[in-house]
Amino acid sequence: MDNIQNSFLHCLRYGVYKNYGALLENLGAFEDAVDYYLLATQIDSSDPSLWIKLGSISRKIKDISTACFAFENGLQASQSTLAMVKCLKSLSEVRIHIDMRTFN
Repeated sequence: MDNIQNSFLHCLRYGVYKNYGALLENLGAFEDAVDYYLLATQIDSSDPSLWIKLGSISRKIKDISTACFAFENGLQASQSTLAMVKCLKSLSEVRIHIDMRTFN
């Protein structure tokens, strides 16, 4: 019985963090959204869509290290070609941005 309850609570907490992060994102509270998305990744790191959201918002607020971290983890978690392509494309764009800043 404990495993069932723990599994349910695990899923519930993950859903709350992910959905609250999405709500904060919609309200424009991007830094807070990043915090809640990070909490969700600590519970379940296997959702590439969460990593993509985290990376996209981090890039928007110019948190380049978190963006790279998110896209790299999204790439590792990806089971589909589409998610892999999104992560690779976004990661390469962030890395190019870093390189351009380094050389300017």
